[in-house]
Amino acid sequence: MSECGYIPDPDEMKKDNAMWLWWLPWWGEFVYKREGYKPVFDKDGYTVINEKYMTEDFMKRVMAHPDVIMREDLPWYDKDKHKLPDALSANLERINSK
Repeated sequence: MSECGYIPDPDEMKKDNAMWLWWLPWWGEFVYKREGYKPVFDKDGYTVINEKYMTEDFMKRVMAHPDVIMREDLPWYDKDKHKLPDALSANLERINSK
């Protein structure tokens, strides 16, 4: 697969034997709330997840799923050379720490 709107549910994919090599959800309002073209931030400065498309619980479950590997966890990926954007990195850390 490739770029997509919704992140596919790994459990449903496994059940249907429809495993994807990779996926990339549409950015912007599919991931976080926006006012016009600007993201909405919470009191701590993190972007607010847009639960219209995917809930925070769903995103946590998918990102922690044993069949999902994050780009920065690939053995050939140089984390120091290709860092994630600060806003994305901070949000992933916040979501994974809950």
